[in-house]
Amino acid sequence: MNVAHDDIPLDSSYGHLPIPQMQASADQRPLHRIADVRKRQGVSVRSAARRMHTSIDQVRKQEEPGSDMLLSELLRWQQALEVPISDLLVESEAPLSEPILTRARLL
Repeated sequence: MNVAHDDIPLDSSYGHLPIPQMQASADQRPLHRIADVRKRQGVSVRSAARRMHTSIDQVRKQEEPGSDMLLSELLRWQQALEVPISDLLVESEAPLSEPILTRARLL
């Protein structure tokens, strides 16, 4: 059985099918703050795209606060913006889970 996927481009850098980016719904909390950090660093969208060897459209999609991306993509942003990766992430407002709190108290 021969199944062709001519309509789905392969990601030539990884040799596999591209993973679609998931967009957050309006009621979902932000996953990152890439756009804010990019602006704070004074990096334009065009410059970010050049630094990451990608398109401006891809940069804009990834900058959406609810854009769910691969860790490797987040690392590319960290390198392009020259900031600690923690600066790109949104801190959780939820308290630590009970097992984590218990372990923290023991230390």
